[in-house]
Amino acid sequence: MNLSPFFISYYKTLFAILIVSFLPLSAYATGIGVSHAKLNFDVKAGESISKSIQIMNTGKEVSRYRIYVDDNFKDCFNFSPKEFKLNPDQTQSVEISINYPSSLERNVSLYVYVVSLPTSGDLKIGSGIKIPVKVSVQANPFFKPIYFIGVMLLFGMLAGYKITKRKNRRKGGLKTVKTKKAFFLIFFLTIILFSGCIQDYEPLQNSEPIYIIVTKDFGKEMILSKTVYFYPKKSVLDALREVAEVDTAYGGSFVKGINGIESQFPKVHKDWFFYVNGISSSVGASEYLLNPGDVIQWDFHVWNDKFIPAIIGCFPEPFLHGYKGETYPTVIVYSYDLKEIAEKLKVKLIEHGVKDVSIKEDDLLSEQEKRHSNLIILGTADSPLISELNGLYDKIGFSVYFEEGGFVLDSKRDITARYNSAGVIQATQNPWNPKGIGACENVLLVITGTDEGEVKNSANILIHRSNENEIRNAFAIVVVEDNLIRVPQ
Repeated sequence: MNLSPFFISYYKTLFAILIVSFLPLSAYATGIGVSHAKLNFDVKAGESISKSIQIMNTGKEVSRYRIYVDDNFKDCFNFSPKEFKLNPDQTQSVEISINYPSSLERNVSLYVYVVSLPTSGDLKIGSGIKIPVKVSVQANPFFKPIYFIGVMLLFGMLAGYKITKRKNRRKGGLKTVKTKKAFFLIFFLTIILFSGCIQDYEPLQNSEPIYIIVTKDFGKEMILSKTVYFYPKKSVLDALREVAEVDTAYGGSFVKGINGIESQFPKVHKDWFFYVNGISSSVGASEYLLNPGDVIQWDFHVWNDKFIPAIIGCFPEPFLHGYKGETYPTVIVYSYDLKEIAEKLKVKLIEHGVKDVSIKEDDLLSEQEKRHSNLIILGTADSPLISELNGLYDKIGFSVYFEEGGFVLDSKRDITARYNSAGVIQATQNPWNPKGIGACENVLLVITGTDEGEVKNSANILIHRSNENEIRNAFAIVVVEDNLIRVPQ
């Protein structure tokens, strides 16, 4: 009996899913199936070990896959292969090897990222999975050299004191008191010397503070807003614990509750998410190390399969402090008769302290600038860049998009409002970055409207009212005359 193409495809897909399903703790995203939802490595410092995972193309098109870790750990991990293509329903075994240096004698939590990208096209839009990884380092049975030297010095001093004391007694004990004083002086100097080797970070009060903001429902409800001192090696989680009661899960790497507001998963898809200078972080709160001036916003909100890569409510961030201390050049891109408002926006950013700001007409924007800059795009629906982004609104995390005759507000994939005359300000991570959305390198802020007047009105609101409550901590806004509507709703 010959099977139809439909049933052949059906059984191939079912067989591929069963392969991954029988492996422990599977994880899935659009177009990606991974055999392990988390990984644990028990290693000794300086030891190399390996584990394998299975990756499956659960989509309907050929996709290119890439596996990587954060830059902090890239020298410790090796993936074989780290890039490959898969046909629909095809699986690939990937070996993950750790060569953990002896200098890092500590337990760490991190993520392995598995991303799928289309095999063609300019925009690098795809999907991805973050696999939590816990590396448990077994204690080294030997002393560290500096501690060994310190202990030997103290024993040597003690032995020397005993010998000298015995000799002095033979000579009548005249020098015993002086010897005792000299010994204790050297002893305390040694203690002070070695205590200086123990690093104790003090707040750097002359540096910019860290701003911690906690909100609910996409920034609509403020819970707290505090500042804390910056000191080296302080993580987002460290800073949060200074200002709030925090409950964690999964070994302390996942924040499930702040000030009694707890995750409702799996009954309701409602959890805590955090943004660094308006950018959704690619690493956990315990792994992101802060820089002076960082603005951290925690928000408790519902989630579905739509990823929100960036938000507008921290303006002038991330153009001022960037991500992980690195700030990309900012290019304000305008179309038609919007040059004047682009110039005003440039002046405003410079007043805020943003460096390396330029303006360009959209048809003069180079590929290098397009891919490797922070972009602020001013234009109406028919401008080329806005039109291109509008066709991908769902994949890049936009809540508002154009349809004929006006804007549509999309909430949880349902049309909740229409606007025939309005402006919109919303953000995402730069989709033209070759590494794709989720790279956490550069951002895209879009200021658009149903006509040029609405674009100018929206830009003026961002220029003159960015510190007002209607905009602060917002994810995105719709501008209807002078009324500001926060979205998502």
